[in-house]
Amino acid sequence: MTNENLPLSSLPKCNIIAQKDLLNLSSDKRQRIDFEIEQALLLSKASLEEQITALYGSAYNNDHHTIVNTAATTSGIDSHTTATVGVFWGRGNRRNQASRIPGKQTANRAQLYAILLAITDANPCHALHIISPSEYAIHSICHWAPKLARAGWPCANKDILCDLHTRISSFHSHILFSLTNRQSDNPNHRQAITLARNALTIHHSPVTTLPTKTHMCTCVSPELPILKVSTTLRIRSIAETKLIELDVLPSAPSPTDLMKRDHLSALLRSSSDKMFWSAVNKMSIPVPKRSDINAEDLLPIFAERMNPPTILPPTFNSTRRSLNTLLYNSISSSTENPLQSHDAFTRPFSIPEIEQIKAHIIRHNVHSARGPDSVSYEDLLCIPNDTLTDIFNSCIAQQVMPVSWCNAFIAARPKKGSVQNDPNSFRTIGLESCMLKMITLLIDRRLRIWAKEKEIIPPSQNGFQDKLRTINNVFILRCVLDKTRAYNQPLHIVFIDLTNAFPSVHQPTLWIKLRRLGADGPMIRWIQLLYESLRYQVRFQGSFSILFRALAGILIGDPASPFFWIFYMQDLRISSHSDDVILHNTPISHLEQADDIVLFSTSQEAIQGKLQELSIWCSDNGMAINPKKSAHLYFAPRGKRSEDASSLWVDNMELPKTTSYNYLGVSWSTTSTTSFTDHLKEKTKKATNMTNAIFGIESFTDQMPPTALRSLYYARVDPHLTSAREPPMLVLGFTASARHHRYHLIPNGPPHQRDVPTARARYSEQYRDGAIYPNNKLQQACTSIRMQKILPTTHQFP
Repeated sequence: MTNENLPLSSLPKCNIIAQKDLLNLSSDKRQRIDFEIEQALLLSKASLEEQITALYGSAYNNDHHTIVNTAATTSGIDSHTTATVGVFWGRGNRRNQASRIPGKQTANRAQLYAILLAITDANPCHALHIISPSEYAIHSICHWAPKLARAGWPCANKDILCDLHTRISSFHSHILFSLTNRQSDNPNHRQAITLARNALTIHHSPVTTLPTKTHMCTCVSPELPILKVSTTLRIRSIAETKLIELDVLPSAPSPTDLMKRDHLSALLRSSSDKMFWSAVNKMSIPVPKRSDINAEDLLPIFAERMNPPTILPPTFNSTRRSLNTLLYNSISSSTENPLQSHDAFTRPFSIPEIEQIKAHIIRHNVHSARGPDSVSYEDLLCIPNDTLTDIFNSCIAQQVMPVSWCNAFIAARPKKGSVQNDPNSFRTIGLESCMLKMITLLIDRRLRIWAKEKEIIPPSQNGFQDKLRTINNVFILRCVLDKTRAYNQPLHIVFIDLTNAFPSVHQPTLWIKLRRLGADGPMIRWIQLLYESLRYQVRFQGSFSILFRALAGILIGDPASPFFWIFYMQDLRISSHSDDVILHNTPISHLEQADDIVLFSTSQEAIQGKLQELSIWCSDNGMAINPKKSAHLYFAPRGKRSEDASSLWVDNMELPKTTSYNYLGVSWSTTSTTSFTDHLKEKTKKATNMTNAIFGIESFTDQMPPTALRSLYYARVDPHLTSAREPPMLVLGFTASARHHRYHLIPNGPPHQRDVPTARARYSEQYRDGAIYPNNKLQQACTSIRMQKILPTTHQFP
């Protein structure tokens, strides 16, 4: 029966949750922990003024503000930059000073340091009015500091911000921060700029320590407390802590000016091409038309995907699957006779761990979508760390699942190039409670510590692991290709696509594997409780479906799910063969990037045997290989053609032979001399499109400042050019010459292997000196940047 004709009644009855059952569920699970969460969320609703007072304390004097102007300037480029500051109190004032800054020489750091100098020299008994040209510095002190402090200051310039916190806390009077334009005609601000520029000519060693001078205040009047720091700037999100200082807006900016400024800030904060294009589309493309389908139309499709199939495919090992289910059901979930639990799964969470998670959220997830409880990460950053620690430890110790965590939304997004009125053309996005994701992220880190200590993850798995880059597998595969060419050997490469890999995980098999590996304890049992308790509800264009359960797969959108997939795949073993390629005395024949599997060997017999072993693993673990999306590439030795390769088979189906394939963002080709001609073309096209986008959106951002243009070039264009020029050479460890790179594949191998000539990657003129830019637009971008003297004169464009 097709998805279109699947009636709702055909779904397992236990998977559909009626509203009255939900109420019973809520009443059964209403525990003391729910009340604690409600109280914690009330703390998160504290106003910014209350958070500032909790951080800095109160002020007791607001009369006769002493005005001080601060400024900063930088000279040089990149590693040769020098940053200096100027603090101007008034003509002839002995506290006027010009100084270099300690640590990293950046404009933002210099602005903070100038304010620190001013507060250090100020009398804490007198109110202070600091005039600064830096939005970043003012926002950091007046708006972002409470959340940053609770996360352990996970940001740039941590040392100065911590010292500012200490100085302001001991300051007894009100401090007002005002923003001034860098081109302001204010003579006092001009004097501060002059002091900063004069510091560039001071011939002494750069400052390496922060100021330590303090004032003792003895005349504080016991008046009613008032807010200690304030500013007239509108509040910005903490996600903008990476704000790049731009030219200050007019004194009375219009809504259009503010909108354009926000557009440019969004582009500069984009940490990936995907985020960049998302920001571009948001400001330039109209809102798409609404689809004619609703949440109830999507419910049967999604419920079928997220639950075991009614009839198992013939390739599945049904006996193994049933035995794992019976074994898991027979294992008691109580604490009676548990396995010897590792300390990682029994030790309570600590406040430093909460700080680390908050730091991670600030860097990556502040704007993540909310779950059904409407709690955002911004709210969680406002909750005291000790309160969150107590809540999470209570959940684990009591094995309680708060009611607000038991529901999750399934948002539907159309697949690329699909028809929006077809329910089958939508993919799922899980939206759990942000507080739930916070505790699962804590458990995920414990799992990673345990797995690293026990060396559970095989070296062939490169996905979802710290300090491992996607390009690692590309580099290894390139080494394999170069060695076989050096020996004039054939090479079979098979790229495997698993059908709906993550939703196909058999949950009882996952728990059995974890238990066999020694993963047991309160945290593991709590995760199993989460899988049993979580209910999903499809949300689409304002419509909502009824609740349903997901009895298959790992949780959608949960931070711990990627590593659970790694655990699920850790027992994949592919036997070595005499025809396997040897790199650094190690036979290697397969690599995994999460669920992307690649097999390779120099003989058809060996590669066919590896396919059979992979097929057996898939059968035992409920996975299905999709032959249509898999590919077989054959790199023939010299004198032979790639078309001469015989067919490979898996599950009685032939794998399609192809001459090119895109693996992890790099295009491989069997027909070109270098194997990367297609990759060069794709990266050239992407660099061109990115440059066209940068120059084409100035109507939404006004003319971009040179610093912004330079930042966008290095972040969005230059990486594509680097990859296009040298597609295989993306890992350190090579010695470069003008026309070629050399690298030793087996530097410590046996003597007969060390005598093999070094493999070389030679590039023709098109890679080094040819037209990387296929039209004048990209060349114009580079010329424009150079003419504005933003790049060093020694920088050579390809």
